[in-house]
Amino acid sequence: MLVELQQFGPDDEASVATYVAVENACLVDAPWWHSTTVHRQTMLMRHGWDGEVGRHFLLHADGEVVGRAAVHTSDYDNLDAAVVELAIHPEQRRRGHGTAGMQQACDVVRSLGRTKVGWFGWEDYELWLRMAAAHLKATMVPNILCLYRHHEAAMSRTTNLFEVELVRHLISRYQSLVDEYEPKTRIFGVERSLLDSQSLSS
Repeated sequence: MLVELQQFGPDDEASVATYVAVENACLVDAPWWHSTTVHRQTMLMRHGWDGEVGRHFLLHADGEVVGRAAVHTSDYDNLDAAVVELAIHPEQRRRGHGTAGMQQACDVVRSLGRTKVGWFGWEDYELWLRMAAAHLKATMVPNILCLYRHHEAAMSRTTNLFEVELVRHLISRYQSLVDEYEPKTRIFGVERSLLDSQSLSS
């Protein structure tokens, strides 16, 4: 199967619309997040989220769009780093498209002369919870492997606005994991008192 990233710009209206359709379809993973629009995506591609424009791609498998990706770099700081976004349409998952897309996105990062790559998304929560649910062991690597740039428009400044909705969603997926442990005052980092009692075990 031929899987490839194809870059496009804000003037390619059809590709922008397809990109938005894939992104909105992937909101099944983050139902608390608002859907985007073609206009918003076009403006983002023209002006950037924080004034720096990223590179945007559609991921094709045998000619069919199966996902979308973006590579973000800064000319302000972290000049050796890039951040990758990658999302596979829910109907196209578990077929190796994500692995192939990430490999190609990392090729783009290398072609830009960047030696460090970070990941953008909520998937870090899912990764750790899947590992915990599978009772896998994790080892700390005492090295700095990636960097995060803080600024006024950074995602870290708005994430907490959705923390209750996020944790409710995670509980719905990992209730059995929650039940394995003695109740604490906080669950997945959020005060239990802030959560709907129906989301938790009695």
